[in-house]
Amino acid sequence: MIKSFSTLILILLVQNLVAQEFYLSTGKNYTTYYSAKSDNSLLNKSNKIASSGTFYEAGMVFNKKKPVVAYSVGLNFNEYTTSYVIPGTAIRYDWQTSYLGIQNSIVYNVLHATSKDLKINTSLGVTTSLYVNGYQNANGIHYKVTNNAEYDKVIVQPFGGVQLAYPVSDRCKFNAGYQWSIATIGKDAGNNFNYINQKVQFGLSFLIQ
Repeated sequence: MIKSFSTLILILLVQNLVAQEFYLSTGKNYTTYYSAKSDNSLLNKSNKIASSGTFYEAGMVFNKKKPVVAYSVGLNFNEYTTSYVIPGTAIRYDWQTSYLGIQNSIVYNVLHATSKDLKINTSLGVTTSLYVNGYQNANGIHYKVTNNAEYDKVIVQPFGGVQLAYPVSDRCKFNAGYQWSIATIGKDAGNNFNYINQKVQFGLSFLIQ
């Protein structure tokens, strides 16, 4: 269903689109892993430790004559890292996984003033990612889980976000934003293994037309 919806959006938007911007961004992923069976999952009963992973992205922004709505596509690399301690013990678990993905989104310009003013954009989209590698550190013992069958090789990740853009020159803008997403990344004994990710991002975009 999600794939069909994404395909329809692409068909509707690709007509008469003109490339407007090239962008580069980076930042941090703050990830919470959880099990669908919250009543008996050891992961859900554990205490999360603050941790983060890095992400990098490059892409293009397209629109028609009206600049209020645009289509954005980008290639990204994401690290999702999280750590947990079982309550009442010193037992700690760490997970780090890496994904290479393609992001497609619809961008809506909430605040559109003159070219010298701050702009506020919201976005909705889907990232389709390929699982690259991963590891688990279980109470000091390091495991490489890159080829672990429990991790799905391809994940589909819906997201929503907000972004601020401020011109630093006639052809360059500074961007800062926040993005929230959710995905199922694998299964353990028939139980879905999911994550919720919060992304804080910074970058530059360059006018190419």
